[in-house]
Amino acid sequence: MHQVNKIVRDLSQLIRGNVVDAGEVEYQSAVMIDNGRVRHNPTVVVVPVDHDDVAVTVKYVADYNHSSACRLRLTARCGGHGASGYCLNTGGIVVDMRRLNNKAFDRKSGRLTLGMGNIWRDVYDYLEFVAPTMLPVGGGCPGVGIAGFLLGAGFSFVSRSYGLGSDNMKSLTVVKADGTIETLDKDNNPDLFWAMRGAGGGNYALAVETELEAQPTKAEDMMVGQIIYQFDHMADVLAYYNEWIEEKNFPREMAVYGYFGHQPNPRNPSSSHKVLTLRLTTIFNGNFEDGMDCLMPLLRQLPRPALVDFRRMTLPEWEDFIGAGTQVEGRSAYIRSVISEPKSMTPDVAHVFKKHMIRAPSEDSFVVWTHLGGAEEEDFSEDDGCFAFRHARYVPEVKAIWDSSKPDEMRRNVEWAYEFYEELADASGAIGAYMNYIDPLLVDWQQKYYGKYYDRLVKIKMKEDPNGFFDFQQGIGSDFNPSPPKPGGSLDLSPLKRTFA
Repeated sequence: MHQVNKIVRDLSQLIRGNVVDAGEVEYQSAVMIDNGRVRHNPTVVVVPVDHDDVAVTVKYVADYNHSSACRLRLTARCGGHGASGYCLNTGGIVVDMRRLNNKAFDRKSGRLTLGMGNIWRDVYDYLEFVAPTMLPVGGGCPGVGIAGFLLGAGFSFVSRSYGLGSDNMKSLTVVKADGTIETLDKDNNPDLFWAMRGAGGGNYALAVETELEAQPTKAEDMMVGQIIYQFDHMADVLAYYNEWIEEKNFPREMAVYGYFGHQPNPRNPSSSHKVLTLRLTTIFNGNFEDGMDCLMPLLRQLPRPALVDFRRMTLPEWEDFIGAGTQVEGRSAYIRSVISEPKSMTPDVAHVFKKHMIRAPSEDSFVVWTHLGGAEEEDFSEDDGCFAFRHARYVPEVKAIWDSSKPDEMRRNVEWAYEFYEELADASGAIGAYMNYIDPLLVDWQQKYYGKYYDRLVKIKMKEDPNGFFDFQQGIGSDFNPSPPKPGGSLDLSPLKRTFA
């Protein structure tokens, strides 16, 4: 307790922001994230108000570790949506970035300057006020923090139009392991700038601000909607969908995501009974009529949808409407992901979807996938960040969700998602996994998240942070690799309960 008091006292004298411990309300809000499964208790939480506060905190911890036999860990929290909880730690310091939420828009350059404590909802609201015809390439769930999203590549509903979130970062200001502040871009420390765009979260430096290119929307109100099919029709629908989105004239302005889970019965929406359905979510970055023209080949196919709902909305309005449905919202969760190539939504994949969703332990669980390609694939190169799977088409995410008040349900739900992923990866010919859905149980995660870039990322780590100040269980250079269960054995869940190896 004496040591805790000393750390609080020291940092309180050094920074302008707040330094709080477990007895304070601000501490409790900082350690709660969007996953009731994860609980960690840092020694203190630092809430900086500017870049200097962050730099002083990092230097304090670095000096402490240099002079002490006991290492003090430091992690940073933005939106709290990282399902594995690596933004937290036990016994160390958490830097809560929420007050670094500055926003500015330069009309001449079309660029946003954003503090890394922002969440996407606040950025959307700000830009809608100052430049309503401009749009950031941001998260589909408005409550997600911009930092984790951008530093992990960032798939957006408009990535097919404008690229990944990280593709649109023009500069990034970071605090390095020695406490110095540096602004990175393609001319200043380009190797670190490259690594931070796709592998930046918790690995090299603490990001405090970015300059982000905003994009002009192709219609003030986009054509958005949902097409819902009955469970029994899924295989036929996916067989057509798999070929249709690869047609030469399929526009990059159209993204068609998928969701398979329990929803209100489309034929009896007033009923409280939920049924398994397939939902295709459409986002067309253009006017309503052109979007409908694009969708007509799908809508004319048999089987017919059980429900069709198309709307004219701004993208932020749609994200508020649809994004909330995939949040954990205080429940417990475990997430796994696959990245797969074009035409990989095969009958075998449809069979795996059906097999595992029928036996899901919780009706709250689902599988959802991102539709990639277009600008993300065609307009950017290897120099534009370390996302290794530009040619991918689908990113299915298996999301096990259960009641946090029933911790005994954890193993059953985790094992369900684990087995689902293993079969889905085989059926789809998976080429990787998505770092922003980081999974502590993923075997050979280094190659699955970073592919051919991993060795280069390790070299940059050794140059920029040779002592491993920025560290976590699945950080760049970590030797941690979980073991798959042995035949007849049980799955080791211990990696889910820690943030460091």
